[in-house]
Amino acid sequence: MSIVSVQNKSLDSLRSKLSTDLSKATTPAEEQTILSVYIHSVDEVLKTHNIQGAVYRKFMNETKETLNTHHKSNPDIHLSILGAPNSHYINLDGANDYLSLQNVHSDVFDYTKSWTLGIEIENVSTINDSSYTTLWKRGTNEVCLRKGGSNWGIYHFLNGNSVAQANTWVAPSISSKIMITCNGSQVKYYLDGNLRATTTLNSNISHNNPSGDLTFGQGGAIGSNWFGGVNNMMIMTNASMGTNQVSEYFGSQDVSKMSFYSGDVFDFLTLGEAPYNSLIGQKGIVSGSLINATPADFVERP
Repeated sequence: MSIVSVQNKSLDSLRSKLSTDLSKATTPAEEQTILSVYIHSVDEVLKTHNIQGAVYRKFMNETKETLNTHHKSNPDIHLSILGAPNSHYINLDGANDYLSLQNVHSDVFDYTKSWTLGIEIENVSTINDSSYTTLWKRGTNEVCLRKGGSNWGIYHFLNGNSVAQANTWVAPSISSKIMITCNGSQVKYYLDGNLRATTTLNSNISHNNPSGDLTFGQGGAIGSNWFGGVNNMMIMTNASMGTNQVSEYFGSQDVSKMSFYSGDVFDFLTLGEAPYNSLIGQKGIVSGSLINATPADFVERP
C-alpha cells in the first residue's frame, strides 16, 4: 500500500469515527470533548506522515462537511486547530498591515502585570539604519527592536517614553523565535533560546496604557510597521517560564503539545492556518484579523 493510501485510510477512519461520535452527542460539552480527542488523533496522523499541500486541503474540506452535517455553529473555528502549524504563515509588508487580536486577557501587555509573548520569525528586514520597528503594541504601550547593524536592541515604550531598553548585539534572522516576559518589575528578552536582556522597569511606568486590542507589527509612537513573515504566536498571562519551559518552547514549534500549554498558555495562534482573513486561537479564546490584508499575505509553503 502506498504512503498516500495509508494517509487517506487513517484520516478516513478518524473522520468516520468523528461523524459517529458527534451524532451521539447531546450537549455542547460532549461535542467539545469529542472534538478535542479527534483533534489530538488527527494531529498525530498529520505529523507522522508529514501531511500538507493538496492532501491536507482535501482532508480539511471533507472534515468541514462532517462538522456542517452535525450542525456545528462555526466549523472553521474547529478546523483552525487541526494541527499542521507550519503549512502557512502570514507576511507583513512593513507599510500598513498588521495583526489585530481581540479577547486577549487585560493583563497582557500591561507593564504592571505578568505576561509572556512569543512568536516565530519567517523572514526579517535586512535594513540596518538604526530605526525602530514595532513587535507588539496595545494602547500606547509598544515594544520595538532597533535595527542597528550588529547593535540590535530591545526597547519598551509607554506613550513614547522608554520604560526599559538594552542593546543585545544580536539580530533576529530567518526562522528565529522571540519571547518576551514581564513580571511587573522586570522584562526579559529571549532570542533563539538565549536570554539576551533583563531590564528593570523605570519610573516611566506611570505612562502605562494597555487599552484596546493587542496588535503585532503595527507602528506606534516610536516604531514603524514590522516587515517580514511571522507564525505561531504564544500568549501567556504569567511570566513564570523556568529553564525547562524556556528550553521546551525554543526546542519545538507546536506550543499546544508542550507541558505548560493547558495550565499556563492563554492562547496559541498558528498564523495563516485559518481561512482568509481570520486569526483564531487554538483554545478558541483569541480571534482577530490581518488589517489591510490581501490573500497573498496568507502564504502557503510549497
